[in-house]
Amino acid sequence: MNDIIKHTDLYEFLNFLETAHYNKTYPGDEIKNAAENLQKNRDVIKAASYSYSKAILYAGKRLKKDKEFLKEVLRINGDSKEYIDEELINDNDFILDVLKDSGQSFFKYISNHLKEDREFTLKAVKINGAVIAYVDKKFRKDKEIMIEAVKHGGFLLDYADDTIKNDKELALQAVKANSYNFEYLDEKLKSDKEFVLSAVKHWGSNIQYADDKLKSDKQIALEAVKNWGFAIQHLPEKLKNDKDVVLEAVRNNWTSLKFVSNKLSKEIIQNIEVSELIKNNMHEIEKHEVSSTEEEKQKTGKAFKYDPVLLLIIAEVAKVEAKNKIK
Repeated sequence: MNDIIKHTDLYEFLNFLETAHYNKTYPGDEIKNAAENLQKNRDVIKAASYSYSKAILYAGKRLKKDKEFLKEVLRINGDSKEYIDEELINDNDFILDVLKDSGQSFFKYISNHLKEDREFTLKAVKINGAVIAYVDKKFRKDKEIMIEAVKHGGFLLDYADDTIKNDKELALQAVKANSYNFEYLDEKLKSDKEFVLSAVKHWGSNIQYADDKLKSDKQIALEAVKNWGFAIQHLPEKLKNDKDVVLEAVRNNWTSLKFVSNKLSKEIIQNIEVSELIKNNMHEIEKHEVSSTEEEKQKTGKAFKYDPVLLLIIAEVAKVEAKNKIK
């Protein structure tokens, strides 16, 4: 299949293909100028396939029937499907196996026959929910398929058809899979207490996008801070000063005290459970380093300093501990 033989050494040719691919010069079609024994080598064919979809044509009969090898080639270059046995390309199980270890974009290469098959599409989104970007649009109206897609793909609610985007069950699955989905929900869902309660139990951060009225709901607030102590920063002042809410936030992460008034913070620290919790989790302060000014860097030689509010809290804990020892 070649006119001019330029490559005869296997290792030199493989190195040539791999180096050129790394440098993005895409020399896959150089396989045409390789010795026949090199052209039929499985590693050569795979290396050439990155930039030359026809490389598979040089494979011998045995390799052309080797399903595992063909899966590898397709994961490298989906366009190679044009040169693979049509029976395999239309085989559900074969294509689903390729999807397991390839990016979701491979879905765009599959035959229309499979794309229009609901059962196949359902299995595909269970393997990789992100393939929803390439499925037949009619399946974006299919609630079951969309639920499985968000379960296995996360940030995908945007792909749902408008007719089902605000379905409560679908929306809840989307929020469970990825908290970022909550921000883009319909305002009606953000003001639904049952829905918001479920949402903050999975991701406390969702409280920031809830309806203002529900942010003031103590039951919802408690669930939010139990999941994520920092959710307290998104609550109204009344709940930021509620001891029950503050205690739950502190139990999740004591550094959430930085969002509480100085007066209440001092009062909460008097609680032995809280002071012990802070003392045993001092390392958490390292997650709250703030950039220093250039002047401070020159004086201290440090690029970061600790959050001053947290340092004051630690000092207060030390006072409580000293007072308890005197007693």
